[in-house]
Amino acid sequence: EIKSKKTISKNGKLFFLAPKKFAALFTTDNYMIVNPSHIKLDIGRFSGTYRLRDGGILRSLSNVFLYGFRGCVQQLADENGYSLTTETKDGYHVITGTIKKKKLVGVGFKQVIFKYNVDTLLLKEIILRDYRGNCDVYTISNVQYDVAVDHKNFDI
Repeated sequence: EIKSKKTISKNGKLFFLAPKKFAALFTTDNYMIVNPSHIKLDIGRFSGTYRLRDGGILRSLSNVFLYGFRGCVQQLADENGYSLTTETKDGYHVITGTIKKKKLVGVGFKQVIFKYNVDTLLLKEIILRDYRGNCDVYTISNVQYDVAVDHKNFDI
């Protein structure tokens, strides 16, 4: 069970262009746009355009979405030092990654949880837990595939 010290809820649209472009456009004018080398965002404590550097929290954040949507959780674990556990529960394959290397403490997220639907294998939820115990929960619904996407959504 996830107990969070702080909960933030936002609605919006998520766009994913495999393998390395992602955009989250929230109804509150917040956004997160990721390409292979940069992230542009306005999500509270982070606002602006940043170069993605290896080992940084913004690289970790972008990889959670890019690898999670592609189902490449092992690659995420290998690059970020997560130890993975998997269980099937309540109609979901639940994959939990927890930081295992002491030297990485404080960088990225302490724990990431992905929930994939057992029948469709679609990603339904991502939970990010930071080192202070705060959680961000991203719930994915109303998924549409192979739809026309305005590529301006991915401009950085």
